[in-house]
Amino acid sequence: MQKLHTINDTCRILSVSRATVYRLISDQQLLTVKVRGRTLVRATCIDTIAGVAA
Repeated sequence: MQKLHTINDTCRILSVSRATVYRLISDQQLLTVKVRGRTLVRATCIDTIAGVAA
């Protein structure tokens, strides 16, 4: 099973604001899944974005 992160965790990992995370989701640069009403971000997408930013 793949690792998933909350929006807040994603903000902390990428050192960006919530607005930026939602923009990345809107631009389909971060893929999400809904679990019990919570939006969770796939860790592989976060790793990809973090790798590009580094």
